[in-house]
Amino acid sequence: MLNKTVEVRNSTGLHARPAACLAKAAKKYSCKVTLHYEGNDINATSMMNIMRAGIKGGKNGGNTLRR
Repeated sequence: MLNKTVEVRNSTGLHARPAACLAKAAKKYSCKVTLHYEGNDINATSMMNIMRAGIKGGKNGGNTLRR
């Protein structure tokens, strides 16, 4: 499993446009891509799941993408 920790720097968090870009990029991979945020694993290929997670910006420690 490949893990990458990233920080959302936008103070408004992951809103519609960046969530759509992330989902589009995640769909390019044939493997499962998840976003780990506050103890939850989110399907990164779904813009709605990303939006529903309510990912806030500027949090220390960032978010983890798993592939």
